[in-house]
Amino acid sequence: MGEPDRLASRDTIAAKLSALSDDAIRRLLDAGTRPRVGIGGATRSVRVAGMPVFVKAIRLSDRELDAGPGNTSNLFGLPPWYHYGVGEGSAGFNAWREVATHEMVSDWIIEDGYGRFPLLYHWRILPGVDRREADEADIVRAVDFWAGSTEVEARLRALSTATAAVVLFMEYVPWVLRDWIDSKWDCGAMDVAVSAQDVVAQLLGVTQRMRARGLVHFDVHLDNILTTGQNLIVSDFGLAAAAHFQLDDAERRFLATHVDHDVAYCAAELTNAILGKTMAFPHARARNAWLRDLPRADTLGEGSGPLSDIVRRLAPTAALINDHYWHLHGGHLETPFPSRALAAALDAMA
Repeated sequence: MGEPDRLASRDTIAAKLSALSDDAIRRLLDAGTRPRVGIGGATRSVRVAGMPVFVKAIRLSDRELDAGPGNTSNLFGLPPWYHYGVGEGSAGFNAWREVATHEMVSDWIIEDGYGRFPLLYHWRILPGVDRREADEADIVRAVDFWAGSTEVEARLRALSTATAAVVLFMEYVPWVLRDWIDSKWDCGAMDVAVSAQDVVAQLLGVTQRMRARGLVHFDVHLDNILTTGQNLIVSDFGLAAAAHFQLDDAERRFLATHVDHDVAYCAAELTNAILGKTMAFPHARARNAWLRDLPRADTLGEGSGPLSDIVRRLAPTAALINDHYWHLHGGHLETPFPSRALAAALDAMA
């Protein structure tokens, strides 16, 4: 579907949703697919005007409800490293940031036709949607991983007792990139290599564009990248931050040091996915060590020749990100981000 068709569908669906009462929205949700519940909210798909629509319900704490739409501040005073999607996972800083990011990238599509993001059709605050109290053991375990942060605990407990959600209605995209890559693997190494080259070009292009506009996603793993089969779509902005948000000084410094995060993280995700298909490592640590030594290695796994150039190009960047996230997953949350080394690796990768 071209951009004019996407925008026409958006206008039709947005008008239909805007005309519905809250009760009608609830009935629409009840008629949708079974919701999938995660730390970032509950997702499902519905049909509007005969077209599939992706829906995400994000819990709103009382503090977020009081702050209201448009507020993008760090309402709970969370530490900057809570942006990382590691360990027990991050619940994000403020639901209104996710709404603001979706509105922002939808505006990019409308203004300049750059369609590498899902269009936002409509959003609505609804009481009683996605109500569930977290298990006490889950909260304790999460807080323990996040260095005993009282701010993280306050955030999680506030979400656990939330009585409302902001429900986002977005463009439906059929495939998750990780699953699509798995399906392409059956086509043979050469076809995979051609597809991988296109994926690399598209992902580097969209992450560089986000970087240029001051947006850091922080969670661009392959399950948060969607595809139409031709075009990649970056989704799920639950951990995202933008330079124009209401950032405190610590978060602003953190964002400034992480401007290359998304480009580098995508390079690592793709490298790790290719190696997972072509090499047999006993564990991730062995893979990371192999990547660091790749300049001295001759070949990848058997039958992976067409992919070798891709891995060699991405390997120095992937090694840096893998090592950084290894420390983070180990609970070393204050590990400095290797911004200078990554800048040099990305320059060489270009």
